[in-house]
Amino acid sequence: MIGGLDCTKLEWRTGSGVSRVESPTSPAILAKDIKSATRLEGLDVNAPNATAPSGSSIGLLADHATALVVARTKIVAGDAMKGDDGPEGAQLSNAATAAGVTGNNSIQCGSSTCAPVKDANTGVTVYWKIQGLTPGGTNTCVGGAAHVAESGGSGGSGGLHRYGYVGMPAFLLFHDYGGRFGNSTGYDGTDGPSGAAVGTVSVDGYVPADGVNGADGATGHGGAGGNGVDPDNATPATDGAVWRGWMAASGGAGGCPGLAGAAGKGGGASIAALLDESPVTFDASELVSGQGGGGGLGALGSAPTLGGAAGVNPRPDLPALNAQPGGRGGIAGVSGNGGNGPSAAIAHLGAAPILIGANKTTPGAGGAEIQERSTTAFGITKTVAATPAGVSKAILPL
Repeated sequence: MIGGLDCTKLEWRTGSGVSRVESPTSPAILAKDIKSATRLEGLDVNAPNATAPSGSSIGLLADHATALVVARTKIVAGDAMKGDDGPEGAQLSNAATAAGVTGNNSIQCGSSTCAPVKDANTGVTVYWKIQGLTPGGTNTCVGGAAHVAESGGSGGSGGLHRYGYVGMPAFLLFHDYGGRFGNSTGYDGTDGPSGAAVGTVSVDGYVPADGVNGADGATGHGGAGGNGVDPDNATPATDGAVWRGWMAASGGAGGCPGLAGAAGKGGGASIAALLDESPVTFDASELVSGQGGGGGLGALGSAPTLGGAAGVNPRPDLPALNAQPGGRGGIAGVSGNGGNGPSAAIAHLGAAPILIGANKTTPGAGGAEIQERSTTAFGITKTVAATPAGVSKAILPL
């Protein structure tokens, strides 16, 4: 394929000019499975600028073209496109029920809260009814996909006690302290790395190096409920009276997790000649690449929330009744930036090109460096490391 012919005479003759090829798409020239001697000469080939996110501009894509010669030809790649930034994770908030419940006072029974219960068949009192344990806080996170945190522990009951005659000690009918231990923080999510310095090659051309998504944090654990405490009334109001002990406050529910956003997409490449297992021969030719595409920004992730507050202790002088708040949600892992796209006059996978004659190779600039970015939650800092500028080389091995 020879361009730049002199068509002013009857015979076609090689002239000093060239034939200009303005391609509407990239790659401008595709040479695939060239096994027989094939020569391109006297052409001025121009690939268009990329228009889609992460798009590349490639002048010549040679795919297993082992017998191709490019002579007295100029190939120019246009500018590549930036990769898309990763969207942030949704910000969650605690439901209104996340806090624990206030404990209850010690009272003398005599109502349905803890009255004796008789067996329906025999009429014999078989147990005493006691008010249920103080319920812990619950938390279904609001603002994104459903995340249900661990509930707070129940507050323990002080049990039921029957007094003997006036001046005699009470004896225990039964005692249920209830509650469970908690207040642990949810696990933090792992970080996703940024994209590689250079992407890969496929049959369709250059594949940008995307960043990797971070992981969501885990929901927090529920806080422990307090222990119930025996009644401390010195003198019962009536001989043989039944008293309910102090009912402890309940724990708060666990907090909502931070949610990781998405990683940035890799920037496209500007490559005048991309050679895939194609040791193309260049003879007295010029290869010029444009601007590599910048990588998209990775997401820092949304912030977790604190766990629900503990319920209120009805007797601050009895610390056993104290409950604990729920643990905070885990911090989201950051998601990496996309890799910055390269700019190369010639990039090759496999055997290197063969350069004869006075060739000229002029690379453009790779995608611009991305600065380090950080976020801090609960004293813990998460960082997306800086991503170096894209590679700029005359000849780039892949």
